Amino acid sequence: MSIELKIKFLTLGYEAKQIRRFEQKLKRMRQRKVSVRGFGESQRNTPNEIVPGKNPEGYRAWGNAKLLSLQHHRRVLVSREARHTHLARMFLKGTPYKAAESDARTTPNWNAIQKMAERYARFAKMGTDSLRGEFRSAQDLAQKFEEWRQQS
Repeated sequence: MSIELKIKFLTLGYEAKQIRRFEQKLKRMRQRKVSVRGFGESQRNTPNEIVPGKNPEGYRAWGNAKLLSLQHHRRVLVSREARHTHLARMFLKGTPYKAAESDARTTPNWNAIQKMAERYARFAKMGTDSLRGEFRSAQDLAQKFEEWRQQS
């Protein structure tokens, strides 16, 4: 199995964690009370690059849009990539699909998983008989991936 693929998997987990932190920060900023005399300035001095203008409604709209964007990125894009990375790791490791995902609600993008497995797979050198987690060729990998996929 590829150490680079493992690092990618860990990095995606860290990315989701950091996005979640920024979501919490935006939620806290959105919940702050707006001072009456300040026309939208929060109780604490907030930098101008964070609050667009002095309109509290504009700030809330900006905060909501940014929050939704971050949530979509974490829940859809990062999550999907982490799932594909996990399945590619399990395939390269030799773990059956049913053990990797026992209760999946949706089918994964098999093409993305196969491309990722091809990118990170180790191919055996010519004349070597030991195949511990290695594939003889790209065709061998494709054949074994199709067998692994049929287990689902």
